[in-house]
Amino acid sequence: MNFSKEETLIVTKTTKTLIVPKGIKKLICIKISLETLILNEGIVYVDCGFNQLTVLTVPNSVIHLNCSYNHLTALIVPNSVIRFNCSGNQLPKLIVPNGVIRFNCSGNQLTILIVPNGVTYLDCSNNELTELTVPNSVTRLICSDNKLTILFVSNSVTLLYCSNNQLTQLIVPNSVTDLSCHGNLLEDLSKYSELIKPKVVSLYAMCHGIVNENNIPKCFSKVDKVTCDGCKNKVVKDLVYTSYKGYRDGYIRKTIICKKCL
Repeated sequence: MNFSKEETLIVTKTTKTLIVPKGIKKLICIKISLETLILNEGIVYVDCGFNQLTVLTVPNSVIHLNCSYNHLTALIVPNSVIRFNCSGNQLPKLIVPNGVIRFNCSGNQLTILIVPNGVTYLDCSNNELTELTVPNSVTRLICSDNKLTILFVSNSVTLLYCSNNQLTQLIVPNSVTDLSCHGNLLEDLSKYSELIKPKVVSLYAMCHGIVNENNIPKCFSKVDKVTCDGCKNKVVKDLVYTSYKGYRDGYIRKTIICKKCL
């Protein structure tokens, strides 16, 4: 979206109240301690993040809305919005516009979330969700730090971050190349034997206790011997390991503690 200088308003000075003049289509007013914002009809792009707004009325003309990190407890968003970021507020419920493509509602108090089909990027982390239906359109999903006990995702997902939930099982699609699922109740890692060389994998604290290498799929191991991070001695890979961390080289770097150091 391109806007002329006459159509753009950028506010950088501390302002308690801002009334946007007629004719302005793009507004940027980040971190100015704003408490009251009155938007004009016809505005298209609104970025009012990191302020102190408790109420926000959004005109039907808005396409891009970033109202993250305010003090909003309620928000009505028109169906015209396609890019929507309301993260870091205090929203207990939210109706997501049908036209949204990129959506971030992380860091709220949501217990229920209905995501419309068409969303490709979804970040609903740090809420109170106990269930989540993920549309087939989603390719990048971040739903960590909720209370999910079950999660199904389609083969369109390439990035999946679902750490710190209450998942007891997880089927990872072959399309996933970026996975983080630590901090759950997943005990049997053999279910992931079909996962083909993910680019980034974080398995830290994935299980209740210490996991034996025999339960780790072969795709998570590329060497016969590794070095203990404690005593620096070489240990055979089927001995005890305590945690697993992902690196961006396509392999897995394990944080290794041998039996002696343990």
